[in-house]
Amino acid sequence: MASPTWYFDGDLRRIYEVPPHPTYTTDPNGYRIYTSTDPSADALVYVDIKKDLWSRWVDWAFAHQWGLLAFGRSGGAFRGYDEQGNELYQSVDFTLLNDNGWKIVLANYPHETRFKGNLYAQSDNSLFDNDRIDCVPPPIARLEGAADLLSYIVNTGSGLSPEEQHKLDWIRRRLAGDEERRPNRIIVTDPDTGETLLDKVVSGGQLTQTIKIYST
Repeated sequence: MASPTWYFDGDLRRIYEVPPHPTYTTDPNGYRIYTSTDPSADALVYVDIKKDLWSRWVDWAFAHQWGLLAFGRSGGAFRGYDEQGNELYQSVDFTLLNDNGWKIVLANYPHETRFKGNLYAQSDNSLFDNDRIDCVPPPIARLEGAADLLSYIVNTGSGLSPEEQHKLDWIRRRLAGDEERRPNRIIVTDPDTGETLLDKVVSGGQLTQTIKIYST
């Protein structure tokens, strides 16, 4: 089971997915663009948010004496015992502190990255920086939450009416649909019936990444 590693750029507030067999270039503004020299072997990679992302950031921040936080953490409280006497704990939530400028940058090659755990964006921002993603098809980020309620906030651009935005927010909270993002279009379908719950062409920033939201 392949897993990426992560490169932290404190100056530009970016967390880069480094795929197996990596190579990268740097754009004129200093942003890295990672890809894989063997993309067919790494079409599906897995990330444990606590172990692979949060813990690696803690190690990096300590090693570099970096004071500007990238993540917030909450939860994990003791809940009691199950019928077998095993200790039960509340799931842990991690928040990417976008107000500090932090974004995750997926590697620029066709693949799916599955994040296991609860990862949120701060202040209704997007978790991801897609500005330099130009591969076809684009990468997919799939969040497989550990909690009963999984909330995921992405940048939809503008163009949704208040009623449509309310409907999309309700769908997200319900966590019953698959959400597909194409350039300037949002499609949400019910996975049980196949019914299209929302099909909307939006204006604003290009939506260059396909993202699916699943209940757990």
